[in-house]
Amino acid sequence: MLFRAAHLALYTEVLREIGTPVERELAAAGLPTMLAEQPDSYVPLLLAIDFLRKMEQKEGIEDLGFLAAQRLALSGLGADLRIAAHRAPTLYAGLQLFCRLARFENPNFRFSIVPKGDGIQVCSELVGYHEFDGLQYSEWLQNFAAVTFVRQFAGPRWCPAEIAFKSRFSPSPHALERFSNTRVLTGMKT
Repeated sequence: MLFRAAHLALYTEVLREIGTPVERELAAAGLPTMLAEQPDSYVPLLLAIDFLRKMEQKEGIEDLGFLAAQRLALSGLGADLRIAAHRAPTLYAGLQLFCRLARFENPNFRFSIVPKGDGIQVCSELVGYHEFDGLQYSEWLQNFAAVTFVRQFAGPRWCPAEIAFKSRFSPSPHALERFSNTRVLTGMKT
């Protein structure tokens, strides 16, 4: 399972800011050290998650997934998604394109639109991996990718009514504060 190096670079930015010798740690983990220079290359997801889990514990970081995901910007998404955000005539049309194109960020991502009451849910799944330690790192990016995309239509302060994770973890107080009007659910079933 692979994902774009640009996404791992979000995590290494956080680590670099606190003084972690990022290149040395990436090399020791068997990961490429030139993430920013090659954002469209792919890196192994499970190896990266193992690296993130170890770094979060080693550096004493609370909710590294949230800290990195909030750095995600439309410019950090693949070219197809950026074009879709700018060319789609409506948010709904844009979300339909988003669901089809997100697989280029990670070939195992699957997004879908599900009607819910008067609105919709954008659901994401990492196909082939239902539960493993560290899944929340990927889930934060999946959720933020959808939020980032919607904000191109709804404005930079838009927040979803609900964010759900399959992972069983405790989001940091900072994450809950940042999404104070959003219901954050963990340990959810498919």
